[in-house]
This record gives sequence, structure tokens and C-alpha cells, in this order.
Amino acid sequence: MPRVEILREDLPQHENTFRAVADVLGVLPNSTLTMARWPELMEAFAALNAVVMAERRVSGVLKQMVAAVVSSAAGCAYCQAHTTHVGEVRGLDQAKVAALWDYQMNPLFTDAERAALRGGTRAGGHTERGDRLRHGSTARPFQRRTDRRAGRGDSKLRVP
Repeated sequence: MPRVEILREDLPQHENTFRAVADVLGVLPNSTLTMARWPELMEAFAALNAVVMAERRVSGVLKQMVAAVVSSAAGCAYCQAHTTHVGEVRGLDQAKVAALWDYQMNPLFTDAERAALRGGTRAGGHTERGDRLRHGSTARPFQRRTDRRAGRGDSKLRVP
């Protein structure tokens, strides 16, 4: 339930952005309506989200799974609910959603997914540990093979 009642019908000038956000998420979040009170903020946030969630080396589904375990580790049931919902909208299998909290042992998950989920769990539980995730096993499955051979890539996740 929003604290500030903002009706979509009262903001027809932002309908294109509302539609784009709803298409990706499967729902128009109240936060988007709230940000529409500051249109530049809403547009910038929508653009940032589009870039971050774009399908690249790390799939949108995996990004949503990571967001769900970060939310769980941080203790935010609200975020956990909407990240798994968006994951399902993007194609996350319900069996994986059900097994997400047992990703370490469940055969549904690949080694790369386990590494990313392990990093998300650590990052959600403790910020300092999350800062160290740029190093080591979390990033390794997503690096280019040539980066590993050249000795590069052990310190940063490289995404084209």
C-alpha cells in the first residue's frame, strides 16, 4: 500500500515509461509512480535499470536470482518477493525458485550460477564481504577465457 496516493491516470505524459517498466517487470511498481513526481529521476532510474538488467554475459534471470538471494540475506522479504516475481516474468523456472535457498547442493544450478548466488548471499549479508567479491571465485565463471590466460580478470568481472 503506497503512503502517497499517485494515480497513473493523473500522469498521462509518462505513459510510455510506465508501459516500458510494466512490460519488463510484469507490474508497474508504486515506486515508479512516486518517482514520476520528479520526472528526471524516474527517467534516469528507468534508463539505469534497463542497462543493468539488459541481457549480456550474465542473463537477466540470473541477475534476478542473485537479487533474490541478496534480498534474503539482507532480510528484506518485500524485495525477495518482487525479485523472484520478476525472475518468473523473465523466464525463471518455478522449480529453481523453490530450490533457490538450496542452490549450493541442488543439481538444477550450474557452477556459474552457484558462484554468482554465493556472491549475492555474501554481499547481502555483509557489505565489507561484498566489496571483496570482485576478487576470486565469484567473478571467474563470467570472465573471458583469454582474460584468465593473460592473468587479467582475477580482480574484476568483465562484461562486454
